[in-house]
Amino acid sequence: MLQFPHYIETNTPHESWTGEVTTEHLVSKLQTSVNALEENGWRCESRYPENGLPQRLMWKGSTAIVFKKSRVYYRTRSCFASNRIVASTMQTDSSLFKWHLRFGHLNATALQKVYREQNVIGLDIFLSEQNEQSGDIIDCLSCTLAKSRRMSYRNLHPRRSILCCEKLMSVVCHYGEKSADGNVKFQLVEDEFSRYLWGFLFQHKSQSAGNLETLILQLKQNGRQIHWLHSDNGSEFKNVELKKFMQENGIRPVRTNTYTPEENSLVEKMNGIMLRAIRTLLVTTGLPTNLWEKR
Repeated sequence: MLQFPHYIETNTPHESWTGEVTTEHLVSKLQTSVNALEENGWRCESRYPENGLPQRLMWKGSTAIVFKKSRVYYRTRSCFASNRIVASTMQTDSSLFKWHLRFGHLNATALQKVYREQNVIGLDIFLSEQNEQSGDIIDCLSCTLAKSRRMSYRNLHPRRSILCCEKLMSVVCHYGEKSADGNVKFQLVEDEFSRYLWGFLFQHKSQSAGNLETLILQLKQNGRQIHWLHSDNGSEFKNVELKKFMQENGIRPVRTNTYTPEENSLVEKMNGIMLRAIRTLLVTTGLPTNLWEKR
């Protein structure tokens, strides 16, 4: 169960609320639908604190949920509540489901085939004529959860830079094999406007910050002003030296959320293109894999 620190209950009227919301309250919903809230009598209001991000407030009576704006979305923080347990049970008398569990969650079609061909002695599956024709669908919660996937990102058509080198995107990739010169990693830096690409080879992840600093200084000497540096949450982009360098040069770091490479999609896609090109050339030429950097 999740705990939302911004979900509150208060004894004071809504009009008298001021400042940040800090009272914690446990809620049982993993996802919140604004439409469902509005249909059930919740009201929506926008707030613009003087020293903070814009907020959307959903309130009903003395209860409210606060969503703070993060980039293009309104989000609410969540954390696990250790003192709550959610459990579900399912009871079934289906012989097919029982053998589905005994055979390590084997699919229904394969189980029916084993039964009809009598490949297993003592397999007592009672199939109706309808099940034999249509293929019984086993309602197994464990299989459903194991096969579930995250929803894909919607195409929101975000704002694209209109100036060359205004926004740089960077990613570090570990190739998995040491090259002839001792390099095991490479770094890509891509300009969002022109799609121009820079590449760097190095041995240790800590060297990536120096590559960025050198590139940014070269671009500034050529009259380019970098405003944003987009990257993932890797430690190589969050060290103290790089933070200080970006502050001194007026560069704002923009980082993706955890396990969401889609938010850095341009350079992440180029990363995959580069890896496929390297492997293709190595296979075509028959060269040893430690020459991958010569690509």
